[in-house]
Amino acid sequence: MNSYNKGVLILLVFGLVSSVVYAGPIPPEDPDVQLEPAPLYDDNNAYCLATFKDFDDSSGGELRFNWSVSGTEEKVETFSSLANDTQKNSTLSKSFYSEGDEVLCNVTSTDPSGNTKHGSESVIADTFDPEVVSGPKFFNYSSEHAFNVSAVVLDRESDDEVSSCSLNAPGISSRSMNIDRTFGNGDELRCFYSRIDNTSSYNVLEDVNVTVTAEDFGGGEGNRSALNPIPNSPPRVFDVQPSTSTVISSNSVDLSARFTDEDGEKIDVEFINSTGSTNNLLDDFTGVSPGFTGKLYMEFSSTAEDLLLAA
Repeated sequence: MNSYNKGVLILLVFGLVSSVVYAGPIPPEDPDVQLEPAPLYDDNNAYCLATFKDFDDSSGGELRFNWSVSGTEEKVETFSSLANDTQKNSTLSKSFYSEGDEVLCNVTSTDPSGNTKHGSESVIADTFDPEVVSGPKFFNYSSEHAFNVSAVVLDRESDDEVSSCSLNAPGISSRSMNIDRTFGNGDELRCFYSRIDNTSSYNVLEDVNVTVTAEDFGGGEGNRSALNPIPNSPPRVFDVQPSTSTVISSNSVDLSARFTDEDGEKIDVEFINSTGSTNNLLDDFTGVSPGFTGKLYMEFSSTAEDLLLAA
């Protein structure tokens, strides 16, 4: 007698009816539904795996996959004539759902006698958040106490998913950054901002904590921070010239030198006479403008002397 055939089994003991046992078929096992991948991103297809397994070890089973997205049925797929312990996989295209949708896979396992067992699994579709993978990097502005900021942003779906980049630092309001989508290979872009300076909130050489934030159209974001000081370009001394091309020891000479500062600041200038290890201040100019030419009348002694110009 097959265990899965319906019927009544009568046990007789010494010709007497002892008991009556129903020997009907046993329902299949739970289909063990697995929804992958987890987490499910909205740029990936969804895969639902289930297994037909019957205690009666019968063949001819069925797995029915029913997909729904946020309560709406989207796809039904059935696999029939399954042997015991058979696993099947159903796929739902990413075109059916977006970020925030609930994706549900419901599976019904049916044995040859029509007995059923249900299983399901659901997941909320997510999206890849953008990542600031390089930077913030800093480059001195062409002049003044200022610097530029640059950062590279990665979005694993596409750089078109990135909606904006912004820059924040203590003491200044959020500032929109320019976006270069020609950078990278389709999943990267570059954000940049010109000229953070000390006009309002910072002192020269003060460290500024700069944060770059990238956002996508789904509301996801990524950020990264770095410190950079407000730069200061040192003044320059050049065009040091005597009044004549030949200077004879113990004679006097007029000397001139030109000074400049890339940041446009006023300069304090010192003419220093250096003899051996001794430095003597000969003259100084305080608070002169860039491009200033300082002049000094100097008499040389018989001892070799050098002129040091400090700005």
